[in-house]
Amino acid sequence: MEGAAAPSVDAAKEQAKKIRRAERLVAQGDEAAGQLKFDAAASRYRAALKIYEQNLAALEDPAPLVEVRLKLATALFRTDMEEEGERRLAEVVALAPEIELDPARYPPLFLRTFEGIRDKLLRLPRGAISVLSTPPGAAVYLDGRKVAETPALLTEVVRGPHYIRVEAAGVPPHVTRVDVDPKEVARVEAQLGGALSGEAAPLVAALAENEVDGKVVKALATLAKRAGAEFVVFGSIRKGEDVYDVKSFLYSRKSRKIAALTDIAFDFDLLGASIEVYKLAGEVAEAVQAFPSPLIVPAPIFPGVRAQKAKLTEVVAGPPVPRGPVAGASPAGAAPPPASAAAPAAPSGPVQPASGGPAEPVARGPVAPAAGGPVQPAAREPLTTSRGGPVAPVPATGGSAAAGPVRPARPV
Repeated sequence: MEGAAAPSVDAAKEQAKKIRRAERLVAQGDEAAGQLKFDAAASRYRAALKIYEQNLAALEDPAPLVEVRLKLATALFRTDMEEEGERRLAEVVALAPEIELDPARYPPLFLRTFEGIRDKLLRLPRGAISVLSTPPGAAVYLDGRKVAETPALLTEVVRGPHYIRVEAAGVPPHVTRVDVDPKEVARVEAQLGGALSGEAAPLVAALAENEVDGKVVKALATLAKRAGAEFVVFGSIRKGEDVYDVKSFLYSRKSRKIAALTDIAFDFDLLGASIEVYKLAGEVAEAVQAFPSPLIVPAPIFPGVRAQKAKLTEVVAGPPVPRGPVAGASPAGAAPPPASAAAPAAPSGPVQPASGGPAEPVARGPVAPAAGGPVQPAAREPLTTSRGGPVAPVPATGGSAAAGPVRPARPV
């Protein structure tokens, strides 16, 4: 899966400007929500989310992606757009399954709706993400939490959107969004630098599997188009018992076909290598004039040689499955609640996604009422970024939510 490309210095500055633009949009949404203009607020929050997702490499922590979704959900429930509101709440759960909403800011109906969505989503079948990198050994962050090093297979990942960040010292990170589906394993391949990076990296990675297949053809088509070339010569080399065996191929951009060229071999001292390469160059010159019989794809490069697959370290990266009966949201079609149960305005306090730490999140404790006072949320650690720093609080909206009916959420 493709991710955010490593930005140049100028590109990084441009991305930083766009992130500041998204932050201004969030502030404008908060202001509109404070004035009870929830349609305008939802529009600002959607625009901010879009900018964030287009500039993931500039976000060191995914907290803003969680916060803006929660703000958007609150606005949607006030504009009779419950279906999208429920979907946004489900995305919040996928990204931050241990998040706690402040009862002082949200009415009971909204809290029950959120808890019902969370409980049901966490019980559904989950998916997995394989994460590879060149070179291997890079740190893997899932939604801001460091969970593994490459190569890794992240299992028990809650279905829905997630953000993978792959980091290695001295090179820009690889950041991408992954939409997890339990029916298939999502793949992330990060090119972080070294000999296998650059425009030819996808081709080199495909050839490393010792097979000319559809991935090789796709990589060749991209490479030829970028270079403006009609033909591409490529190949693979392996060390035999006493020689280097070289397999060479010719790709035609026009026909999207591949032809095998004559095999050659060099001794370990490379004596006679220049002669063999000269012969190969002559064969290529003839082949571009009269393209040889195409290779039937897929085909092995070195028959009888098995490619060494990267051994993935399996890591359970999702939260525990809830125990006990399902916490259901109010069924669709139920009578609307009284005006006092109106949906909240955009929250003024920070949302609390799972803090950086081990893949297995900390279980939530019971909610206990304080003596002689309102119910208090279970104690939690303060929200921190994946680098250990604090997350800035969400701005206050500066207004109160107007009374009005809220349609109960449909079950997820």
